[in-house]
Amino acid sequence: MIKIGIYADSITRNRIKITIVQYLKEINIKAEISYIKSKDEVLNIFDTDNKYNIIIIKRKSKLIYIKKFAVNYGKKHVQIISGSLENPLTNENLSELFFTNNGCGCPHGIYSISTQNTLRFVYHEDIEYFHCSRAESIVFLTNNETEQINQTTQKIKMELSEDYFVECARGYIVNLFNVKKIDK
Repeated sequence: MIKIGIYADSITRNRIKITIVQYLKEINIKAEISYIKSKDEVLNIFDTDNKYNIIIIKRKSKLIYIKKFAVNYGKKHVQIISGSLENPLTNENLSELFFTNNGCGCPHGIYSISTQNTLRFVYHEDIEYFHCSRAESIVFLTNNETEQINQTTQKIKMELSEDYFVECARGYIVNLFNVKKIDK
């Protein structure tokens, strides 16, 4: 789930929230949107344990965003970018904001789940693991949802970074970011 903070006056905040909620609902991505009340909270995006992935700020008549790409908890390192958005927001703006990595080489990404009836985009961090058998695979998500896809283990592995997704047993590809415990 993506977490978004909005720092703006109440009218602009509501307009931004409505636009984002409508856009993400159309593409089936869940988000938690909060209002930021102070400048200090905006600066917290630089902390490794900050809850926001994206912060949108209204400054004068412009919209500015700060986007967190990667966190290395061991080195306490956060990689972010910032930029400006059209005011009012458009779907094209939001698409660029959510789905472009702007050359930062982020280890996280977006995986497209394509079935006969739907196309759904999920963030890598929302994938727990894949279970593959023959040409059918099941994606297990962190919110306990599953999606059945028609892809082989090899095709799935080609689409994901092998630094973060590992085939730990035959037919199981695990997201290392979501491993909490390993039993011997």
